[in-house]
Amino acid sequence: MSNQISIEVKKHKSEYIKWYQFYVGLDIIFSHESSLG
Repeated sequence: MSNQISIEVKKHKSEYIKWYQFYVGLDIIFSHESSLG
């Protein structure tokens, strides 16, 4: 049972990290845009 939960958590964690990196990447792009503009 607890093993199943940890597998789920790992899945969601990697998903969360992926989205976090995606948004950070966007944020960096936008801050570069505004500093250039």
